Amino acid sequence: MLSTYFAWPEVWHSSTASKLKIVNHTEDPVTLAAIRHTAAQMDKVRERLGAPISPVSWYRCLALNEAVGGAANSQHMKGEAVDFICPDAGSPRDIVAKLVRKVEYDQLILEPSWVHISFSSTARSNRLETLIWVGRNKYVNYKGN
Repeated sequence: MLSTYFAWPEVWHSSTASKLKIVNHTEDPVTLAAIRHTAAQMDKVRERLGAPISPVSWYRCLALNEAVGGAANSQHMKGEAVDFICPDAGSPRDIVAKLVRKVEYDQLILEPSWVHISFSSTARSNRLETLIWVGRNKYVNYKGN
């Protein structure tokens, strides 16, 4: 196990990587440490939501990030970001409402079908930035319900 609630296969899993035969993995010690930190923070998210979380995307190697059209500076490539669903906690909008300012995060983004959350694994502090995806790499600040 990686943490209380998460296992390593959840970090590496990607249906896009499987389809394109991309080996989505890293042995970089800095990235592995960031993944461990992210997992510890995701345990807190899981406890806050009170229900199992299913990661949709966690770590992305460069080739996978490019294949999915991820940002060039995506925190997924550092192991600091997770896209997830948690059906027992409600819709992505419900999940964001339950997490905003209730857990320590760098970014929390309400996406159409999942929630994106990231955590700084470096000395810089988390920004507590909360956004809503509105289409084609456009985001607006989250104002709550």
